[in-house]
Amino acid sequence: MKKTSLYQFFRAREGVVMTEFLLCLPMLILLLFLLFELARLFITSISLDLAILKSIQRAKNTPNVNYQATLATELAKQTNQLSPFFDARGANLSLKFYSNLDDFISNHHYSYANSKPLGQYRVEYRYQPFLLPGFLMNFTLIREVLFVQEHERF
Repeated sequence: MKKTSLYQFFRAREGVVMTEFLLCLPMLILLLFLLFELARLFITSISLDLAILKSIQRAKNTPNVNYQATLATELAKQTNQLSPFFDARGANLSLKFYSNLDDFISNHHYSYANSKPLGQYRVEYRYQPFLLPGFLMNFTLIREVLFVQEHERF
């Protein structure tokens, strides 16, 4: 009698689909969160690119300006308009200025812009995941742009 009930237990098919679904559910949720984070990362990256280009264009075309402060202000303005996911306060800005292309190639840079027609703008932004833990998505978005400073040319 016990042999028959044990045999029936292993041959029973009730609940198999539910069990398989429950085993796959955590992976499906993780995949959904991962897709959301990747979409958010791409939106943030595109917003960062556009905000940086617009901010640099405004800063480089303004005469007698503190480029670092102008870039930070303009970047904050642009990012508020472009994406609710991006916070400009998390961005690290660095500027280097060069007299000519030879200085740029040899990395002989200046920290001030007086009569330095080339400006290298670097923005580093640490991406903060929203749904996934930070160790799964640990990104630093880095953008470097070399511009001709309109008002610093000889």
